[in-house]
Amino acid sequence: MPDIITQGKRKARKEHICDWCNSKILIGELYNHAVLKYDDIYTWKNHIECMKIAQELDMFSETGSEGLDADSFNDFVNYEFSNHIDSIPDAVDRKYSLKEKVDFLLDNILSY
Repeated sequence: MPDIITQGKRKARKEHICDWCNSKILIGELYNHAVLKYDDIYTWKNHIECMKIAQELDMFSETGSEGLDADSFNDFVNYEFSNHIDSIPDAVDRKYSLKEKVDFLLDNILSY
């Protein structure tokens, strides 16, 4: 697992990209920010909602020593979303972004 150097919540003063869902973190939005070390030192930013879904689906217990990366996050969300796609009207006719899938799962399926 990466070593946590610093972590906390920040209010975005400029747009960022979520390292898990690859969607924008908008100006004024609260997000998670961490400085980590795994071989090298790097910064990790993610939506609050993406952290909630990762915790709700217990993604951290399923990851290896590298921690939860974007590919694993994507796989978890897509798998859970596909299990519930029948409950979405006209879902087959629409393409959903990963962030939309996260929001759907949080709003309709999972409790947090």
